Amino acid sequence: MHSFLPPVLYIALPLYYYAQSPYALLLASTVLKSLVTSHWNNFSVTQHVTIRDYLLKYLAEKGPTLPVFVLTALLSLLARLTKLGWFDDPKHRDIVSEITKFLTASIDHCGVGLRALNCLVEEFNVPVTGRTLTHHRKTAVSFRDAGLFECFELGIGMLQQLTSDQLPGCTPQQRSLLGDQALLLLIKCLSFDFIGTNPDESGDDVGTIQLPSSWREAVAAPTTMELLLQLYSSAEPPLSAHAMECVVLLSSVRRSLFRTEGERGQHLNRIMAAIGDVLRVGTGLGHSENYHEFCRLLGRLKANYQLSELMNSSGFSEWLELVTGFTEQSCRQWQVAANSLQYLLALWVRLVAAVPYVATDDSHSSSGSSIASHRSSYPPGGTPHVLGSSPSDRGASSSSISSSGAAGAGGATPESATTLAVRQLEGCIERVVAAYVEGLLSAVRTCAADDAIDDPLEDTEQVDEQLQRLPSIFRYRYEASAAFLVSRMDPLLASYQQVVQGNEAAAVAVATAAAATRTGGGGNSPLEAVELLENELAWLVGVCGAVVGGQSWSSSLVVGHEALDGQLAKRCLACAQMVTYKAEQSQGSKCCTERLELALLNFLSHFRRVYLADAAAASLPTAASAADSSSTSGAMAAAYSAAQTLQSLGTPLSALAWDAKHEDGTTGPMTMKQRAVRSMLAAMEQVRTRKECYFVFLEN
Repeated sequence: MHSFLPPVLYIALPLYYYAQSPYALLLASTVLKSLVTSHWNNFSVTQHVTIRDYLLKYLAEKGPTLPVFVLTALLSLLARLTKLGWFDDPKHRDIVSEITKFLTASIDHCGVGLRALNCLVEEFNVPVTGRTLTHHRKTAVSFRDAGLFECFELGIGMLQQLTSDQLPGCTPQQRSLLGDQALLLLIKCLSFDFIGTNPDESGDDVGTIQLPSSWREAVAAPTTMELLLQLYSSAEPPLSAHAMECVVLLSSVRRSLFRTEGERGQHLNRIMAAIGDVLRVGTGLGHSENYHEFCRLLGRLKANYQLSELMNSSGFSEWLELVTGFTEQSCRQWQVAANSLQYLLALWVRLVAAVPYVATDDSHSSSGSSIASHRSSYPPGGTPHVLGSSPSDRGASSSSISSSGAAGAGGATPESATTLAVRQLEGCIERVVAAYVEGLLSAVRTCAADDAIDDPLEDTEQVDEQLQRLPSIFRYRYEASAAFLVSRMDPLLASYQQVVQGNEAAAVAVATAAAATRTGGGGNSPLEAVELLENELAWLVGVCGAVVGGQSWSSSLVVGHEALDGQLAKRCLACAQMVTYKAEQSQGSKCCTERLELALLNFLSHFRRVYLADAAAASLPTAASAADSSSTSGAMAAAYSAAQTLQSLGTPLSALAWDAKHEDGTTGPMTMKQRAVRSMLAAMEQVRTRKECYFVFLEN
C-alpha cells in the first residue's frame, strides 16, 4: 500500500483547483492530513516541502474566497505538516515569516493569515496521536522560542491597527473578523503550555502562566492592558469577551516575570483599577459572555496575588465594596449568573483563607473575624446570643447580620489600615452570605411561578460545586451566618409543622398563605404551595449540610463552632422528623418531594462524617470531661441534641431502606438514595454504640 501513496498524493493535490464542491476540498484536506500523519516517513523531505509550498500558494490565490470550514481544514493540514517537519528542513521553521506576508497583503488576506497563525499555535500546543510526548515537548519548546512571541506581537500589532484606524477601506464586518482572530491569537499564545505542565482546562483556575522573560516588555507594558480594555469597552461580544479573557490571562502571569515588586504592584493596580471602572459603570456586563469572563477575572485575581498585596494596592477599600455589591447582585440575578457564580464564590473563599496570614493589630479581636481570633470559647453556661429563640432573633433580617461585629470596633488606639481592611472584609462576607441565601430562595420561588424557567436545583453538578465552597465563607463569620440561616429556616419550619400536624383545612390555609406571600400573589394550588415550601427547605437544608460538613477537628478547630453546628443540625433533623411524621400519618401516600428527601440524606451524610467518624470521636468531649463542663447544658448541648434527634429516625429510615431494596437494578436518584439510606443506618448504629463516649445527654 505504501508504494501507492505518492500517486494518491499527486492526484489529491490538483483537486484543490479543479473540484467544484467545497465538500470535495474538505475531504481532500482531511484525507491528506490523515495520510501525512499516519505515513509521515513514507514521504521524503522534499515532498513535505513541496506540499507545504503548494498549500501556501493555493491559500494566497484562493484563500479569501474559500468557505470557513474548508479554509480551517486547509490551515490545519498546513500546521500539521509544519509541526511534523519542524526539524527536517529550515523552511518549516520559517513558517511565521511566510504567514506574515498574508498580513501585509489585502484585508481579506489578513484574515487568512490570522487564522493560519491561530491554527499553527494550537497545533504546536496539542500532542499528535501516535507521537511520543518527548517529541511533542521538544517541538513545542523549539516553536515557543522561535516563533510564538512573534505570533503574539503580530496579534498585538493587528489590534493596534484596528483601534487606530490604520486599515483604510476595512468594512465593519472585516474589522470584527480581524479583531476576533487577533484576540483569539493572543488567547492561544498566552494559554500555551510553556513548561509542559498540561493544565486542566476544565477547572476554574489553570494556575500561573509561565511566560518567558523575553515577553516582559510586551506583557508588562501599560499600553497592552490599555489596548485590551479599550477593545472591551468599545466592542460587542464576542470581541469584548475575548478581550476580557486576555485580561484574565494577563492577571495570571508569574511573579518573577517582573523585575521588582513595585513593577508587579503597578500591574496589579492597573488590573484592580480596570475592575473598579467596569463595576462603577457596568460596562459590557449586560452581555452574558462578558459577564462570565469578568467573573473569571475576579476569581483568578486572588489565586495569583496575596491578600496583603491586594490590601496594599491603591483603592482596595472601594474595590472591595464594589466587588461585594457585584456579588450580591449576581446572587440575586441567578438566572444570568448561574454559570459564573462559582468564580465569585472562589474569590471569597480565597480571601477568607488568606486572612490568618495577614498581620493585624493585637487589639483586633472582633467576634468571628478570622480563624486566628476564634481561639477563645463562648461565655460558659449559654449558647451564643445571636441564636436565641426569641421571635426577634428568629426574624432577623439580612441587614441585621451585617451589623454584628460592629460593636467594639472603636478604641483608644487607632487601628492600622490592614486591620480596618480585615474588619471591612468581615462585613462584606456577611453581606455575601445573606445575598447567597436569599438568592437561593428567590430561585425556588421564581421557578415555582414559571415552569418555563430552568431550575438551578436540577443542575446537581453546579449546585455541588457551589456548596463545596460554602463552608469557608460561612464559617468565617459563623455566628452571624448561622443566625441568618436560622432566621430564614424557622418561619419555614413553623409553616411546615402546621402543614404536617394540623387538620387538613388549617394545613391548606397555612400553605396557601405562605405560598402567596413568597410568590407575590395567589394562584397556587395547595399541593403546589406545599411543594414550594419543601423546595425552599431543601435549599436551606442543603446549605446547612455543606456548612456542617465543613467542620474540622484539626489543630485549627474553632472553639464554639460545634454549638452552632448543633443549632443548624437541630433544625434540619426536626425537618426530617416532620417529613417522617407526614409519611406515617398518610401511610406513605403523602411523601415529601424527592429534592427535600435527598437534601436531608445529604445533610445526614455530612453529620455522620463530622460527628460520628473515628477521627471526630477523639476530639469530642468524653463523658467525664463534659460532666465537669458548664457548657454541657449550654453551648455544647445544642450539638449533642442533634445526635439525639438522629437516633429517633431509625424506624422510618429503616422502612425507607426496605422500600429502596425493591428498586435494585435501577439507575438515577433512587440508587443514590438507597446508598445514602444504608449509610445513615450505619450512622445510627454508631450513635447507639458510642453514646457512652461523648453523647452525655443520652445517659439521662
